[in-house]
Amino acid sequence: MNTILLSGTIMLLLVYFLAGLKKIKYFGMTASGLKEKLPMLKKLPLVFFKFLIFCTISIELAGPLMILFGQLYSTFEIYSQISIIALIVFTLIASFIYHFPSIKKEQTNFLKNLGLIGGLLVLYNNF
Repeated sequence: MNTILLSGTIMLLLVYFLAGLKKIKYFGMTASGLKEKLPMLKKLPLVFFKFLIFCTISIELAGPLMILFGQLYSTFEIYSQISIIALIVFTLIASFIYHFPSIKKEQTNFLKNLGLIGGLLVLYNNF
């Protein structure tokens, strides 16, 4: 086992795992915030946005665990690859909703998310 790869993977995935835990703690506020960010969907009930946040939490918590299991046990490799793709898609969507690059104050956060996507692509290449 490559301990450098495992250490880097843990550091990369910690961002997602901790964000998922934070969304659990502030579940209602996070759902309301998403509803405000998507004015074209404002007529939908709050339960719709709560469902989206539930799905997000599931990806942010289960994805990193599956990726780590895939590095430790070869039988989980396919789940790791699927989880990496899910995290990449999630990060792209979240970047355009919350950190749109044309908004000056969000450019740095957008670039950080691109860095996360780059790290996930490198990780995908190692499976």
